[in-house]
Amino acid sequence: MAGEYEKALKNGKLYVTAKQLKGEYPYLTVLDDILKDKEETSEAPLGLVQIPLDQVVGTVTAGRSQAFAGNFMPILPEKTEMSTKWQSLCNSHLEEGIRDPIVAYEYMNRFYVMEGNKRVSVLKFFDAVSVPGNVTRIIPKRSEEKENKIYYEFLDFYKVSRINFLWFGEEGNFEKLQSLVGKKPDELWTDDERTEFHYIYEVFEKAYKKMESRATWEEMCDALVDFIELYSYQEVKEMNGVDLEKKIANSKKVFDALSEETPQISMEPEEDLKTKPRVPLLQKMIQPLSSLNESPVNRIAFVHEVSPKQSGFTYAHDLGRMHVEQVFYQEAEFEVFIASEFESPEEAIEAAIQEGNTLIFTTSPVL
Repeated sequence: MAGEYEKALKNGKLYVTAKQLKGEYPYLTVLDDILKDKEETSEAPLGLVQIPLDQVVGTVTAGRSQAFAGNFMPILPEKTEMSTKWQSLCNSHLEEGIRDPIVAYEYMNRFYVMEGNKRVSVLKFFDAVSVPGNVTRIIPKRSEEKENKIYYEFLDFYKVSRINFLWFGEEGNFEKLQSLVGKKPDELWTDDERTEFHYIYEVFEKAYKKMESRATWEEMCDALVDFIELYSYQEVKEMNGVDLEKKIANSKKVFDALSEETPQISMEPEEDLKTKPRVPLLQKMIQPLSSLNESPVNRIAFVHEVSPKQSGFTYAHDLGRMHVEQVFYQEAEFEVFIASEFESPEEAIEAAIQEGNTLIFTTSPVL
């Protein structure tokens, strides 16, 4: 297996060179260095855990940190003790698999190796998904920092799901995911449910990275929650990899188009919009209507074919509706009608008229 070590060594050296050219630290992150400036922390033993290898990012102490590049590939020359042991582990992995658990610490849902750096290195070289490990969790003191808040949301989610392969960049997504999969806040996941979701995660990750190769882990996980919210968890469970790729591509086109029209869609009106004097609502568009009807346009309806939760197409239109409402909330009242909840589309539109809406948007060709 000297050839395998040579490939791993080349990979490690390339990683170090690339990081050095960018002026970045090229070796394994050291947990002790991270914690030395932190306020008080506490520890909680987790026992034997399947550790996602993508989340193994460093080592606990500085002792062996510079024997590996930051991607865990070896950087010590061939014909050293490191290369001999690494090659032996490589043989073991190919013949029977590496089964001995490592010893690691988890901090902020990243893992740092106390014992088993070479096992991690070999498994990462072969693109393994996870490694068994005896894990101790280090819990930081609560703070108002965004990442800290997200971590405490993760702790609550982990208690009920025992899922450690997710991390979000936005607050509230762990709670949202628990709801989207049809569970109450404190409802436990079964082993089958956990396995099923892990499969969905892996298929989505593969499909998403084809579309967004530079996306971070957090961005991909946030996208997964948005995707489930668009299509429903039941529908996503029934998708295969090809379906996912098509749906992700379609969703991306919709949101890219929206972002070109409206660079920022916010759930809260901007401060200057609340105080800034406004021109009359959609003045150019409704002027002909006003000339025929002396009543002001102060009630506006959007008629969707189906609920935004059932269709990505409708959801994209509803984002536009929310944006318009946020900008013009002082000028008019807004209302949404779902045609599928009526006997016919005509009845939905008639209901919007009866409610006093004088400007009505229908958001699908059928309507």
